Amino acid sequence: ITALTWIGSVAFVALLLESDRFGQLRLLAYTVFLQAPLALVWLATRLWSERRALAILVLLLPIVAWGLAYEAFVREPHDLEVTRYELRSAKLSQPLTIVVLSDIQTDAPGVYEQGVLRRAMAERPDLVLLPGDYIQQHDPLLYKIARAKLNRLFVDAGLSAPVGVFAVEGNVDAAHLWAQVFDNLPVTAFDRS
Repeated sequence: ITALTWIGSVAFVALLLESDRFGQLRLLAYTVFLQAPLALVWLATRLWSERRALAILVLLLPIVAWGLAYEAFVREPHDLEVTRYELRSAKLSQPLTIVVLSDIQTDAPGVYEQGVLRRAMAERPDLVLLPGDYIQQHDPLLYKIARAKLNRLFVDAGLSAPVGVFAVEGNVDAAHLWAQVFDNLPVTAFDRS
């Protein structure tokens, strides 16, 4: 129990020191999915000789936590979801392909984002809509680096569409800086104002 109290205290202090909301959530996740399960494994080893049934029960908690962590931090963030809808309208004389790239929310653009963008452009969209939440980074220097990388990925993927590419700011995007992700690209970026 002392180990769990220590972990909780360290996590609480770290949360107080971290000013970024996503940084706080990251620290909380480390506590819930790494530090606390390790403390529970340690506790189970202490209980093993005298209370084996309780030790086994305590060992199940880290296994569940690590399974959830794998799903939340490894599998799901890289599980691209592509959904196709077909709408018919007498007002359209030919099919119109619209791609919506939603919630990129990366703090380090890389191979996964590159694959997503290439797959999106392989659909040969007539119109691309970008509804915000591009970079989830609040440190100014790291934001600038991530913004440049994401811009390079958009350029390399050939982000364009005959009808246009339109972007808006999301709630995690840095005000007055987010549109720079689309520098030198044929993208119309709309302010909230």
